[in-house]
Parts: sequence; C-alpha cells; structure tokens
Amino acid sequence: MEKMLEEIPGCKNNHANRPGNNSSACAEKLKKYIVELNLTWDKITAPYTNHEEKVVEVMKKVVEFHETLNVNFQILSLMNMHRTLFSTRVDGVLKGGYSCVPENESSGVGH
Repeated sequence: MEKMLEEIPGCKNNHANRPGNNSSACAEKLKKYIVELNLTWDKITAPYTNHEEKVVEVMKKVVEFHETLNVNFQILSLMNMHRTLFSTRVDGVLKGGYSCVPENESSGVGH
C-alpha cells in the first residue's frame, strides 16, 4: 500500500504516521488510482474473455460435429453390413443355393 502511495503523484513521503499529512487527499488519489487500475485491467482482460467465450462456443460445435460424424459412421457401417448380407443372399440365389421365397410359403403351408 505504501509503495502504491509513493508511486501516486502528490502522495510521496506523505505517510499516515507523520504529523501534518494530507491523508484524505492521498486516500482519494489512491481510490482514483485503484479505479484506473481496475479499468485498465478490464480493458486488458476483456479481449481474452471474449476470445475464451468464442473458443468454448467453437469447441461445443466441434463436439457436436464429432458426434454427428460418429452417428453417420455407425449408420454407414450398418448399411455396409446389410449390403454385404444382401449381396450374399443375391449371390446365393443367382447360384441356386438360396430361395427368394420363405420356406413356409414354398411348401404350400397356409394356402
């Protein structure tokens, strides 16, 4: 605190324990000095705070995008599995190993 008072013009060598000091004037100057420091700090940190908020927003969108890609990958994987099964059945039918008609219908049951 005393170091700050020494740095403020008009308060140098004007400590509270000395007789005839002008402590109220120094207190006012100190308050103004602290307000200026706070304003300067806010000006310095505001862009970083804004940047941090944007980074958090972008990261949320990246996570959403990743989840969407993951779901699409799962869908494509299932489609590929079904395509493989379908291709196997079609190949089997073409080669004469499988029947397109279910067994219960081909035997005449239920007609």
